[in-house]
Amino acid sequence: MAEYAEITRKEIRPGAAAGSYKRAGFERFDQKDNMLLRCNWDPDFKEGFSFQDQTNNRTELMKRNAPGYGPLDWAMYMATTANAAATNFEINTMDKGGLSWAPIARNPGGLEIRTGEFPKWDGDAVENTRIVKKIARLLGAADVGICEYDRSFIYSRYFDKARNESLPICFDDEPGIDPVTAPTTLADGTKVIPAAMKYAIMLIFPMDPAGIMTAPVLTHSATTFLSYSQISFAVMGLAEFLRGLDFNAIPSSNELGQNIPLAIDAGLGEPTRNCKLAHPVYGSCCRIAKVLTDLPLIPDKPIEFGVREQCKSCGVCAERCPVGAFSKEPDMSETPAGPFSHRNMLQWPAHHDKCRQHWVKVGTNCGICLAVCPLNKPFRQTPKEYWAK
Repeated sequence: MAEYAEITRKEIRPGAAAGSYKRAGFERFDQKDNMLLRCNWDPDFKEGFSFQDQTNNRTELMKRNAPGYGPLDWAMYMATTANAAATNFEINTMDKGGLSWAPIARNPGGLEIRTGEFPKWDGDAVENTRIVKKIARLLGAADVGICEYDRSFIYSRYFDKARNESLPICFDDEPGIDPVTAPTTLADGTKVIPAAMKYAIMLIFPMDPAGIMTAPVLTHSATTFLSYSQISFAVMGLAEFLRGLDFNAIPSSNELGQNIPLAIDAGLGEPTRNCKLAHPVYGSCCRIAKVLTDLPLIPDKPIEFGVREQCKSCGVCAERCPVGAFSKEPDMSETPAGPFSHRNMLQWPAHHDKCRQHWVKVGTNCGICLAVCPLNKPFRQTPKEYWAK
């Protein structure tokens, strides 16, 4: 099989939708069961799983000036997280800062921003799709796909850190929910999405292979967070563009629903053994974001280009993972390895708790599975080599 970076559109064939991976009994996922959030509420996942423990371990490695935790590495980490910090952009927290469900208030140069100056945009779906993809790329997305999204991949509930509880995410055509004209938060904390907002604009952001290959140290984390800072700029901008046309928009990173199945349906790739999305150009070395909208659009079609066959026979990520987080079985399974991902969904199961514990130990988001994945550029660097180039 050719290197994925060399695959052409001629080699891509029509693919199966993400829904084809669902099995009987499949239900929407509660965000609180995500391994990154579980340490907030589950006493069994406090010690050794918390972000404070992760920060403490990273600090100790920096004090020792351990390889990959030196001054340059830390300065790069600070640089790449700056935009997300400035925009109050938390990748797992809904409707906050840059991920606001409402238009962003602004008053540049003391000038009043007036609304209602133009009639509602009335472009047709074909024109809208062309324009939206152009704007998304202008704002920094490397690839864009659109789907009329499967609601079962939107979280059933979101985790509210302030209340330390899980609250519903509903659509306004569900029984007992009053119609709304815009994304709304009810008095009890329930989030309501208008049923007309049926399109997801899915965005791909490649990560620098040189930085990824330094995993699991700070230069790898910095490379990851650079993508999230780019995401913060792009999804805010795209949401405001759609709102400027007088349509609704919900910008989202990881917090609203499951990006991989939505990206599959938008024609952007296939699922991998290491629980990532493989894009036909960027392999698994990319991050995903999305914007939901009611602007009429033309959905893309899912694609296949051999990822499932490649992952079935490869297993390098499973062999090289220092904590054995990934399955070594050749075939996918509908039974997850723990309560941290969908049940009744065909996938390669992963021990997300083992993965999270290793993140805490190394003080970063690890990433060895990305560094060794053959779908990505096949080289590996130490931090010293990274800074020498």
